[in-house]
Amino acid sequence: MLVNLETEKIAKVGIPTTSSSTFNMNELEEEQIDITWGGLRLYIKRPCKKELIISKSDIFYNGLFENGIYKRLRNIPISRRVVPSIGSRINYFIRANLSLINNKTKQEENFFSDGSIVIKPAATEPISSHPIDVKIKGVAINISKDSFKPEEAIEMEYTLDNYRDIQVELIQDITTICQCPEFWKTCVHNKKKPPIQRAVSNIKNPPTNGTLILKIPKDSEPSHNYLYETQVSLGVKHRIGDENNWYLKIEATSFTSEKTQFTIPINIIKGRTEETDFFAPSVGEKGKALGAKIIIGKEIGISSKVIDGNIINLSLKNNSKYNFEGVTIQITGIKEFFEMPPKMLGKIKWDSNQLINISYDKFSSDLTSIQLKIEDNNQNTVSKNISL
Repeated sequence: MLVNLETEKIAKVGIPTTSSSTFNMNELEEEQIDITWGGLRLYIKRPCKKELIISKSDIFYNGLFENGIYKRLRNIPISRRVVPSIGSRINYFIRANLSLINNKTKQEENFFSDGSIVIKPAATEPISSHPIDVKIKGVAINISKDSFKPEEAIEMEYTLDNYRDIQVELIQDITTICQCPEFWKTCVHNKKKPPIQRAVSNIKNPPTNGTLILKIPKDSEPSHNYLYETQVSLGVKHRIGDENNWYLKIEATSFTSEKTQFTIPINIIKGRTEETDFFAPSVGEKGKALGAKIIIGKEIGISSKVIDGNIINLSLKNNSKYNFEGVTIQITGIKEFFEMPPKMLGKIKWDSNQLINISYDKFSSDLTSIQLKIEDNNQNTVSKNISL
């Protein structure tokens, strides 16, 4: 395939994740490919099936590339504000994308490869647990704490004054937030679901004092309240979030058939943590095994520099001992500390001691320098600044 993506299966909020992309341009007929952009994007899947970009990492910029194979490793940033993956409600994927101009139609075409990724929550401070002591209309409930783990039993001491039954339900209330500039709060794809009864315990003809026991189900999701916002334009935002609240619903019936109902919020906290295979090589570690090197700038020589109007013509020599394969040369003009739009050249091979010629449209007559960034399939990188 033209684009092939290898990505980490699991990432963590606030920590970049590494992906490896292979662009096999041998599948195209042209000897030179006019690339407009190539890179990685992290998407979240919304209920309406429209993806929302969370972050991106550039690989290729506008320029001509020789036909061949180009391999790149990139880190994709994951903000600490991002909502973690949550079951079937919040899901992510990474897309490696290549945009190019079709020489026949002169239209832009897009090629891509997707990979699913699970984003786990960042470590949080332990939730402080507090005792519960509630008395309403002759129904008194006492619980030693308000935070519980899955499979843990909630022991409720109760006192009843003239009641013939009591029932306690464990209720899970989930709210998925998805708001966009088009529909905001009127989206038909994201309807609020009713609360779910996860467990129940009841006693008929209870004694005045006693204990009710309610076991937390093994698959109970921890309590959470996540919200991610990205501003589109002034005052308009995309909002993605998920709330998972738990509470105890108490219902007691008196001998006069009067019902007393109230709720008590509780927290479900993480149970046993999943084991991680720390010895499995990551995508980033595989990339390091390729022998990536940072090569000093002086090993790329400037044999000639000719400025012709707004065009800068450079002749570069590979003075290093390395033969570069699948090499890209990124050229960025610098004007008063500001970077101009970059241009990129792609070469299948750049052997040691070989000369190559490149040109750059300055866009502006008062550029102070140009910055070169050279990268190849083995993740070798060279940065070089050229004063004008």
